[in-house]
Amino acid sequence: MVVGIVAIISVFTTAIILFYLFFTSRHKQRMALIEHGQSADLFSGDGNKFEALKQGMVAIAAGIGVLIGYFLQEAGMIPPVAYLVPILILGGLSLVTYYYFLQRKEAN
Repeated sequence: MVVGIVAIISVFTTAIILFYLFFTSRHKQRMALIEHGQSADLFSGDGNKFEALKQGMVAIAAGIGVLIGYFLQEAGMIPPVAYLVPILILGGLSLVTYYYFLQRKEAN
């Protein structure tokens, strides 16, 4: 019983500490940029407009990898290997495809 309570408290404490460190370090970086006369627009959040495409491609590839892993497991392959290998291969292929997509977009 005590171990469960300690585990729950530890998880929430760790999350709070990570959020605190993230925001304080970001604030310090912005202040350092302003002190050196540079713009802090780096943190404006405009980001990559194709980020959702990349995440979607990886999610679809992982889903297809799980499906292939299921079929490999049914064919007699060891379960962790049957699932991990297709997910990694298809996830990597989706990221490479995304890279070439961005290269093609920048060329136009």
